[in-house]
Amino acid sequence: MHVTVSPVPSSSALAWIAFAHDAVDAAAAGSDDPAIIDPELAARLHELLEGWAQHARQTEVLALSFEVPPDETEFLAHAFLRISDRWTSAADERGFDISPSEGDEFYNALVEAVIVALEHAEDDSGVEFGEALRSSWPRFDRLDPPPDEPE
Repeated sequence: MHVTVSPVPSSSALAWIAFAHDAVDAAAAGSDDPAIIDPELAARLHELLEGWAQHARQTEVLALSFEVPPDETEFLAHAFLRISDRWTSAADERGFDISPSEGDEFYNALVEAVIVALEHAEDDSGVEFGEALRSSWPRFDRLDPPPDEPE
């Protein structure tokens, strides 16, 4: 599956990636809850995150385009969703976001890119999964910036 993330400031990507590394570690460790991903999956997610960070460190504006093997796509998307669910729930309990707002632009572009890629998958299960994610992703409404206020 081909994923293309819209250009965003590299500073946004680096802020979110640093947060995501910690989120992946917490999801794999289980801390207060049972682990929601295994160590092998955590290592794969860290590998993806570090690759993106390397690109972000080389430019002021990051435009990502990458391939995810078809047999890995839904697996990684499910893991990303489980981690996002956990952190969104924790943020809701605390009454404030846990992830850094500086990373929102990258996070929004990444989630949208993954969903669009799934919606255009060659197999029906990927398409259905992408459509389901669009309607169920935690705080998906927050991913779209609010319309400009009339002047």
